Order: sequence, then structure tokens, then C-alpha cells
Amino acid sequence: MVELPGTFGRAFFVPYPEEFDVAAVCDVCGKGPGFGKSVSHSHRRTNRRWNPNIQVVHAKVGVSQRKRLNACTSCIKAGKVVRG
Repeated sequence: MVELPGTFGRAFFVPYPEEFDVAAVCDVCGKGPGFGKSVSHSHRRTNRRWNPNIQVVHAKVGVSQRKRLNACTSCIKAGKVVRG
């Protein structure tokens, strides 16, 4: 809760962007975003980035522990992550 100026003591919930960002890095293999250029029809180049397909999964860590991980879909398909 954050008190904003001019709210006369009332608290408001202000969502900050960093609270909603899903990590662009896989916790299992470390895969991160790739960078390159977008090339339009007129060959004008602008920077862009390709994010890996990151999914939030509940995975088994050890015998009886469950942990929330950010895993890329290639790790999930390869069986590197045991859901549980």
C-alpha cells in the first residue's frame, strides 16, 4: 500500500511494473533473450528482442519439496523439469 500525494491519508494499491514482469531467463538452463534487428520492407532496421517461451511451473526439487520455477518450454519438453 502506498500513500499518494493529495489522497489525504488514504492508502491505494499501486502496481509497479517490476511486480508483473515474468523473468525472461530460464531457471533450469539459463536461456535468455536473443537480440537482433527488425527489418521492414524499406530495409529500415530497428532493434528488437526474442524472448524464450518461459512458463511458471511447480516442480519437484529433491524428494518432498515443491518449488515454483520459471522454465522454458524446451526444458519442459526435454524432461529436465519434473512437475509435481
